[in-house]
Amino acid sequence: MGPHIVFVCTGNAARSVMAGAILGFSHVSEAVAYDALVQQPVFFIGSFAIAAATGTKAGETVPQRIRAFFVRNPPLAAVLLGAVAPDALAPDLLVEAARVLVLTVPVLGFFAVGVTLAEEADEGAMKFPPPLTPPIGAAIVLRLLVAPALLLALAAPLIDVPAAFLLMATMPAGLHIVVLAHVYGLDVPFAAGAIVWTTMVSVPILLVASVIL
Repeated sequence: MGPHIVFVCTGNAARSVMAGAILGFSHVSEAVAYDALVQQPVFFIGSFAIAAATGTKAGETVPQRIRAFFVRNPPLAAVLLGAVAPDALAPDLLVEAARVLVLTVPVLGFFAVGVTLAEEADEGAMKFPPPLTPPIGAAIVLRLLVAPALLLALAAPLIDVPAAFLLMATMPAGLHIVVLAHVYGLDVPFAAGAIVWTTMVSVPILLVASVIL
């Protein structure tokens, strides 16, 4: 279940814009900072590491699983290469194109989830919405309640936790986990179901958060 609830919703821009829409666009910079400092490292390192350690397609031995973590982790490679690449390799045209492509991630991600659910339905294994099983219930609790509570418990003694941080920690399970499930041999129906249910349950939570935060 680990990689299915470690990471959160859609792409960077979509999360930050959503936080700005709920809290006010003055909070977008806080949401971007949280995404860059917390969620992206968790995704590139934590989610891929758990998937490589537990997936059925990641290898049998520890060295094979370590190799699968690096070889099948193009986002981490892209970030590392981007950090050391000279400015000449990032002209304004490509930067603007990248910003537009980021906005397509939610569309492509939900399309992949829909294809996965349709495939399972054709095989008689899944309906829409997917069954609310105990593992999916656990994913909902961990993703939408435990994650923000853990953030508050760890950060509140040290800093005045911005509302955008708590909101970002309450986002639903990330679309990327379907890709991780396919690549590393995890439970694809569970990954798709976790996305669907955490997204549906998060809507009223985010609406309430927009009032009280």
